[in-house]
Amino acid sequence: MSFDRPLDLYDFYNSGNVNQDPFTASFSPDFYCDYLAHFPEQCFVQDQFSRIQGYMIGKDEASNADYHIHVSAVTVAPEFRRQNVSKKLMKQLETVGDVFKCNFCDLFVRQTNDAANAFYSKLGYIVFRIVKEYYVGQEDAFDRRKPLRNDAEKKSVANAGRAIKQWVDYEW
Repeated sequence: MSFDRPLDLYDFYNSGNVNQDPFTASFSPDFYCDYLAHFPEQCFVQDQFSRIQGYMIGKDEASNADYHIHVSAVTVAPEFRRQNVSKKLMKQLETVGDVFKCNFCDLFVRQTNDAANAFYSKLGYIVFRIVKEYYVGQEDAFDRRKPLRNDAEKKSVANAGRAIKQWVDYEW
């Protein structure tokens, strides 16, 4: 049996089994605290008998046509992979985006992370653009997007496929 619940700060003391591969980013405690303070309904965990299977950290940002929900971190413990945990976490964040009337959901993924890119493609995320040297000024990222219900005309993915050199993060 597994279930989703809101993420809380104590979960990070019990998530050592989750952040175990080279593609999983680990962040400072301040990062997690900021998300929990500003975007609590977009941070959740799936666990099984108090063992964390995976977690999602997201945020809504921008405004007007660019208003979207962003996947800041989604990761699953190695022993729970290939069990639809990531899919469930992604769908839950997309649902939050629909409730907030966001136009799209987006995320960044290393261009070389073939498994993640295949997964996001299956979920309907397209490569909207390539961000050059996004990761530590060395590796390119795919900025992947999926239009949500509020963007029935799919305007948020128009002009997909371009490359940019700089990335500017939205302020909270």
